[in-house]
This record gives sequence, structure tokens and C-alpha cells, in this order.
Amino acid sequence: PYLSAIDWDHPSWEKTGIAASIYVWNGVQYLSWNGALGDLPDGVIPTMQGFFVAMDGTTSNPSLVLKNEARVHGPDPYKNSEGSAALQLHVKGNGYYDNTFICFNKDATNTFDSQLDAYKIMGLEEAPQMYTRAGEDLVKINVLPLTLSDCDVPVDLIAPEEDEYTLVITGQKSFSHYDQIFLEDKLTGKLIDLSVVQEYKFSAGPSDTEDRFVVHFKNSAPSQPKEKEIYIYSHSSSIYLDDRDGIDLPEQVEVYDLSVLCVLSVQLDGNARNVVNPGVQTGLYLVKVYTGSTIQSKKVFLK
Repeated sequence: PYLSAIDWDHPSWEKTGIAASIYVWNGVQYLSWNGALGDLPDGVIPTMQGFFVAMDGTTSNPSLVLKNEARVHGPDPYKNSEGSAALQLHVKGNGYYDNTFICFNKDATNTFDSQLDAYKIMGLEEAPQMYTRAGEDLVKINVLPLTLSDCDVPVDLIAPEEDEYTLVITGQKSFSHYDQIFLEDKLTGKLIDLSVVQEYKFSAGPSDTEDRFVVHFKNSAPSQPKEKEIYIYSHSSSIYLDDRDGIDLPEQVEVYDLSVLCVLSVQLDGNARNVVNPGVQTGLYLVKVYTGSTIQSKKVFLK
């Protein structure tokens, strides 16, 4: 703990082999900041507050040097006043809360990026815990590759007590490359247009599965007519195929690895929602879905 507030983003820090994000315990959750966004306001560590950082694995002799210049005396002119395009999900219930963040960057990957992402460190057992995944890692701040393609991001929730929870979503208007963002509640089947609704109330408890939500980022140029679009997304080792309009039901699915080898071909039963478990190794796969009139495809990450 330092005798004054200190700015994690100040250029006077000497960081060797240190990941970008910092973690500060506030008595309920670990607040995080990755240098551009998070729930530790402006990356300022309060007076006499301990903090955690992570090594990035680039050196066997990491070091972190703090100099007096990092002390906070007022607004810092080098801060990015415009902020980053990020979707923040704030869940509250049982008297507690948690936050998770989703954004995009051209330098990001689908796995954990030490200079962009922030780990999810669990808070109080009594508090809800919300997070996404970067490969095998649980993350609080998830920076994904910037692409014009549609993107589906599973969001996990741990609800410690049976209660009514509220999910508040902000940052929708900060995205310029996605015109539509939807929140899917997989338990209830509801699909919420986040351009219209920013607050969602739902019941949850400890017996519910953790993979509760999916955030669907959609651009303005879908490859198929919207009324015939099959939503293709993945979570963990499963592939989900949803025809929410019931107009053009999926009839067959094929899964290919990156060498274009077909690892699965399955005839479907004509249901509006299908879950497929290919049983393959962790990695990127191409999913092709055949309906009565279209063929749709998308890359997904399976583990």
C-alpha cells in the first residue's frame, strides 16, 4: 500500500514482464482496469490500497517499479477522455453486484491477451459472479478480435441465492461496427434488443447452469435475409443452432476443422433450436448449416 493515490496508467511506471491489467479488492469484488476500461475508475489505486498484477510470461525476471511521479494530484492530460467502445454488463442481486466488459480490438485474439484482457477473480461467495471466457480463461474484461462478421459472446453467471436479479447493460451506442446488439437469456428463451432495453430483470439461483446468457453482435449486412437467418454460436464444447422465426428450420449441420476436414455431419430433427456436441479438440471450427433453401456458415471456437 502506498501513501497516496497512484495512477496505474502513468508513464513513469517501469513494467517488465507485467500484464496490462490491475486488480483491486473493494470488499465485495476485484475491480479491474486494463489501461483503457474497467470498473476501477480511471485506473487510480486509492490511498493505502493494496493491489494485484499478473506476470505475462515474457521473462523469467519480471519487475515492477513505482516512482513518485505516478502519484495522483489532479486530472491527467494524457488520459483518453473519449474512452473505449465497450459493452458493460452490471448484474445486481442478493444485496451485491458484479461487472463484466466486452470490447473489440484489431490486435486481440480469441484466447487470453495479457496486454488487453483482465482475468475474472471471484469475489464474495454471497455476491453474483459474471464473466466471459477467452479460450480456457475466465475473464472480466474480454477484448475480442475486431471483425465485421457477426459475433456471439457467451456470458456466464453464478447466482449464489435464489433471488430476482437485475442486469443493466451500458455502452451499446459506443460501437460503430455493429448496428444491432441482442442479449439472449438461454434459460427463458428471451431475446432482448439492447438498443431498446438497457435493464433486464430475471430470477436465478445456485441450481441454474452457469452458461445463462449470450450477447449477439450483429452488423448491418447479414449474409442471408434476416427472416431466414440461423443463429450459430458456441459455448464450451457445444454448438448452438437457433432459428428464432421458425421459417427455415435447420436440416443438417457439418463441422470442419481448419484443414477443411469434415469432423462431423449430422441430420437434424427439424427443431427450431439444436445443440450439437462434436467431441473435438480445442480450436476454431467452421460450422455449415443446411436448411430447405439456404446454406449458412460461421467459424466458432470449441474447447
